[in-house]
Amino acid sequence: MPQNRRERLHDAAREEIKTTARQLMAEEGTAAISIRAIARRMGITAPGLYRYYKNRDAIITALIVDAYTALGDALDTVLQSFPAGQYAHQFIAVAEEYRRWALAHPVDYALIFGNPIPGYQAPPEVTSPAAQRALSPFGAIVQAAWEAGELHPRLPDAPIDEELHCQLAAWTDRSGYTFPPHITQSFLRGWGQVQGLTTLELYGHLQHLLDAPGRLFRAETEAYVRQLGFVMEQVVR
Repeated sequence: MPQNRRERLHDAAREEIKTTARQLMAEEGTAAISIRAIARRMGITAPGLYRYYKNRDAIITALIVDAYTALGDALDTVLQSFPAGQYAHQFIAVAEEYRRWALAHPVDYALIFGNPIPGYQAPPEVTSPAAQRALSPFGAIVQAAWEAGELHPRLPDAPIDEELHCQLAAWTDRSGYTFPPHITQSFLRGWGQVQGLTTLELYGHLQHLLDAPGRLFRAETEAYVRQLGFVMEQVVR
């Protein structure tokens, strides 16, 4: 059903509030978000914002969901651009898009992966499904390769301890995957590598070591893909 004028104005105001909050984050960091600061920047009274958001935390939550959604959409677009079966190529391309998105959207990336915002407690029933968008494209590739028999992982050097094994199995089941826990462990290690190198570069910790951090990212991603057991002949530079 088409929105009426009042609904359109209400939605536009909510978007303006989020845009203003992002500007504050870009200029002063995530801790700068407050009802008063947003209202002052918009030229309205602080109580006026409560018609659109319950409190500051509701604004932050909306921004977090938006950021995860944008990142997930970007990763899904890249994943869907490859023919089915090109698992190694897909994984590397999605990882590189993860890095590219972070460097292009540092404010949003810092919001979802940076320092905690003082006093903010994320509602897990809202943010956890959104956060899964950042990981699910990688998981979908691993799951598809596993089902197709195109994943040949190296066995762990040592058995996984019982408690960790149970945690890995539980997460795998909750996420709807069917690969065994040792692949889950390796998969999460690889995602941590993507996340870690991206964060180091974003915050300037690699630039004084390397002229082109992207080359390290690519090399390490390819090395991880081999370790996980993807067929590297599929990779086309």
